[in-house]
Order: sequence, then structure tokens, then C-alpha cells
Amino acid sequence: MRWCTEMNKRNSIIAILLLIVIFLVNQALAPIYIEESVLTEDKINIKYNAYRSSKDTALFIVPGWFMTKDSKAFRSIAEDFAKYYDVYAIDLRGHGKSSGLYTFTTNEVKDIRAVIEKTRAERNYRRYLLLGFSLGGALVINYTAKYKDVDSVIAVSAPTSFDNIENHFWSKEAVIPTFKKFEFDRWISIRPSLLIKSKVNSIDVISEISPIPVYLIAGQNDKTVFPWHAFRLYHAAKEPKKVYVFQDTIHAEDIYLSSPQTFVNSCYNWYELGI
Repeated sequence: MRWCTEMNKRNSIIAILLLIVIFLVNQALAPIYIEESVLTEDKINIKYNAYRSSKDTALFIVPGWFMTKDSKAFRSIAEDFAKYYDVYAIDLRGHGKSSGLYTFTTNEVKDIRAVIEKTRAERNYRRYLLLGFSLGGALVINYTAKYKDVDSVIAVSAPTSFDNIENHFWSKEAVIPTFKKFEFDRWISIRPSLLIKSKVNSIDVISEISPIPVYLIAGQNDKTVFPWHAFRLYHAAKEPKKVYVFQDTIHAEDIYLSSPQTFVNSCYNWYELGI
């Protein structure tokens, strides 16, 4: 009996040591990022995480309302894409560690512009890619239509316009994921503007993106931005373009969270092969 007790103790110690080793290995293999900052044309300090490993392509990730570059979901998204590209994950104004107030797409294109311009000045990438989620998806559409200086765009759960967002936040498809992703530090970092200002509607400008490729992704059960937005944007866009609805998924980053590798593969195939 004593021998069995000693053996169980030894096995427990070995199991704990193995878990520690696995944790340390995973930490060592995880992409290393550097937090950097840039000032926008309207003097807002924008923070972003740069995951660099000397790739020849830069991918800029733009979260939506209430999400930040340091949220667990977007850290995971950035790390997965950093296997293929140098990744820049952005805190839009009024979010996370960036200054200013969030204006719900009125001024946030300036934030993307500042990060891309600084990156161009410091690095010589062969290609520049955009990946936006929810209102971040609307922003990458609006940005590309205005500046036309990137090589490919993916907009996930992007609305046709801010006024047309359904946002059935009381539905279980919205409430449950929101609380599953609860992060106190992120929630208290959000600072919205209370001023109502004019906005560019993505549906009105998406045709101006061509010939830059645009891929529109939706979640079948999205109760925040219904899938019809993606199809309406698709029909308004010019070639090259693609629309796809992920089955049994909901909104924005939750599409990724439901099946990370499937989502990443779909985006990679668009960026690299146009399919």
C-alpha cells in the first residue's frame, strides 16, 4: 500500500513536470510581438501589436466594436496568421491602449491609414493585406475604396451601413458568446463618442475597390449583422470578389473561434490563390 502511494506521488510529479514542459514549449513557439504606436493625422495615438518574422507580406487585422488587439480572440487570430505573414493587429481609437473616442467608422479609417503608412516607411513588403471584423470589416472596405493601396481585402461580418445593423443583442446567439468572451480589462477600456456624425456606407463605395480582390464572409446564425449584408455587398462589388457563409456560426471573430484552422485556410486561399 505504501509502495502504491509513493508510485502515485511520483506519477503525479511527472505529470506536472510534463505539463510545465508543454506550456514552456508552447510559449517558446508562440509568435513574439512588439507593441508599437503611431499618431494619426487628427492626433490620436494608435497602439498596435507587430508580429514580425521577416515575411514578405504584411497583414493588418482590424477588430470590430468592443474588441481589442489584446483580447484573447484577436491574440489567437494574430498568432495563427503570423505563421504566414507579418501581422499588425490594431487597437482602433477608443479601444484598448489607443487614445481618443470610437466614432463607429466616422474617423477610424485614419487609424488604419496611420499604421499602414508607418509600416510602409519602415519596411519593404511585397504585399499588403487587410482583414476586418464587423465594423472593422466595414472599415477595411471603406479604407480600400478611398486609398486603393493594398493588395487584397477580407471583410468578416461587415454591415452594408451602420444604420442597417440588426444587433439583436438579446438573442442567445449574441448574449452567450459575449459573456464567454468577457474580459474585464477590455470592457473598461472602451470609450465611445456620444456625438452622431456622418458615416461612409460600405454599400456605397465597395464598387470602387476593384480591381483589388475582396472576400466577404458571413456567419449563418449571425444576429448582429445578418448574412444578407454580405450578399448585398457582394452584388454591389465588382470582380474579383467572393462571398461565403460559414454554416452554424455567428458573428465576426466567433466564426474564427468556431473552427480556427478552417477559417484561416479559407482566408489564406483567398489571399494566395484567389479562391
